[in-house]
Amino acid sequence: MKKKIALMSLCVFLILGASGAVAGNPYLNANLGAVWLLDSDLSQSDGTKGSAEYDTGFGITGALGYDFGKWRIEGEVGYRENDYDKVGASGQTKVDASGDVNCWNFMANGYFDIETKTPFTPYVGGGIGFARLESSTLNGGGITIESDDETVFAYQFIAGAAYSFNEMWMLQLEYRFLGTADPTYRNTESEYMSHNLFLGIRLNF
Repeated sequence: MKKKIALMSLCVFLILGASGAVAGNPYLNANLGAVWLLDSDLSQSDGTKGSAEYDTGFGITGALGYDFGKWRIEGEVGYRENDYDKVGASGQTKVDASGDVNCWNFMANGYFDIETKTPFTPYVGGGIGFARLESSTLNGGGITIESDDETVFAYQFIAGAAYSFNEMWMLQLEYRFLGTADPTYRNTESEYMSHNLFLGIRLNF
């Protein structure tokens, strides 16, 4: 696991290093907001099928990037956490569940900024990378998930708008959809897809 995370981090820094070789203005940004994790279909090794629902969670991201005018590229690290709400096997009534699912993501993102000749700059973007997903132990409604983690492919789509206070500081509001390949927690295959609403700041150098 540590080797996988180290490799992800190396890939992000290589991308940033390559982009820095081209004339561009570096920046830092940070986001904080709400995460709505979509219901997950569950498939267990003994053939049991079921699903899980989640409470609204939170997320935080930080990124180092380069601004080339209309285009930006960045390396990002993020963390998200959602508590289990209800879980149950197919054909059974879902029951209240305790525990959580958390996600560390390491992404390479690209953005296209839409010029408006005003302090507001809408933008769209996307990213690919890896996510380390971890589930705590869960037992209820005919479903048992053992505590485990797995590193899987991740992708995201981004749309937002930034407001410039001056040449250095910007406030940004954005929507993200983050999805991953299906993780397997020991005996249970699950899913991870989330809607995210983030408020953030960007510091241009």
